Amino acid sequence: MLSQSLCVAQSIGERPRSPLAGICNLCVGDGIADIIGRRFGKKKIPYNKDKSFAGSIAMGTTGFVVSVGYMYYFSMFGFVEKSFRMVVGFLVVSLASAFVESHPICTKFDDNLMVPLASVLLGSLAFSATFPRLCEEGLVAHVSHSTPRTGSC
Repeated sequence: MLSQSLCVAQSIGERPRSPLAGICNLCVGDGIADIIGRRFGKKKIPYNKDKSFAGSIAMGTTGFVVSVGYMYYFSMFGFVEKSFRMVVGFLVVSLASAFVESHPICTKFDDNLMVPLASVLLGSLAFSATFPRLCEEGLVAHVSHSTPRTGSC
């Protein structure tokens, strides 16, 4: 399913960053949140007594780690670029997805709809508009592990 979504996004000219983040947060992050939340979730979130801090932290962390892992994997095939900007974008999307999943509206609506929707909407902002401007204005320093690049994140 992940590779099919990336191929569809690639075929319509979209770099598949937001779908990648949404799928990783929903499939892996939400699943791990359920397991960790049931096992270790003694302290509940104040605004939603059905959710725990442990589950939300597990969702954000796991969604982020898996997104970055898939970024490295799919960069070998040219689907996505491997950059610090992408890592920060995945961090923003993963944290926002964990917050959306913990929000009480997800008990009213299905979180399987709300999490990918929030991931794609926020991901389109995080990957295309906000972060590149911060890099251009010099507010975020360039970090590279391979070859030095000039003028870009």
